[in-house]
Amino acid sequence: MSFMAERTTYPAPGLADGRAGGRDDVRLNGKRIDNRKQYLLKPGDEIVLRTPGGGYGPPRARDKTLAKRDRALGYVLRKKHNG
Repeated sequence: MSFMAERTTYPAPGLADGRAGGRDDVRLNGKRIDNRKQYLLKPGDEIVLRTPGGGYGPPRARDKTLAKRDRALGYVLRKKHNG
């Protein structure tokens, strides 16, 4: 399964001056797992792969109203960018 989750180590890059995304999160039945190991799944097991992709375009160029809405919906986190 490691081919599905290499972004747990290396976040997705942003495009066109966008910021990098967060690291992926792989969970089995609600518990974070090591994506490099193999797991024997049973009927009813649930695997969740969260993949926060990178941004597109300079964050400061984003419409302020839309950026506020995206933060309220949990699409983006408000973080300071170094660089």
